[in-house]
Amino acid sequence: MMNGYARGHAAPLFAVFLAATFCLSTFDITEHDYWWHLATGRYIIEGGWVPHRDVFSYTATRPWVAHYWLADVIGYTLYRFIGTPGLILLNAALITLSFSLVLRVALSAATPFIAVAASVVAVYASRSRFYVRPETVSFLFSGVYLWLLYRWKRTGAVWPLF
Repeated sequence: MMNGYARGHAAPLFAVFLAATFCLSTFDITEHDYWWHLATGRYIIEGGWVPHRDVFSYTATRPWVAHYWLADVIGYTLYRFIGTPGLILLNAALITLSFSLVLRVALSAATPFIAVAASVVAVYASRSRFYVRPETVSFLFSGVYLWLLYRWKRTGAVWPLF
């Protein structure tokens, strides 16, 4: 556990880490999956059902499983209200929140400098997956899970794990 002196020195590092993580996860959308997910969400909302074959490719003849159908519907609904820039910022906020949880756990186990350095390495290693995609929520769930495990180890309370 950090003492008051270490906690006071960790605050500026924490702020710089969060700002850097947010900036690293904010960039233009270049992958085609973003538009595919939006189109699938629109198709489900307008048609009222989840497609069982690829309706976007002219060569599609095989069955297709829309694994992310709920995320596609949520993503398209958000897109209608906040547009692409809003989704980019929301994605960056989710990623930043996720890694802030990772950093909080790391700060409990190491000095502030080492915790921030390890968290920066984690952000950099994960950056290739920071696209605006449904899997971004997995980063958040992983961070929450790590934090809950840390709390369980520290307090012994099993209920939050459920």
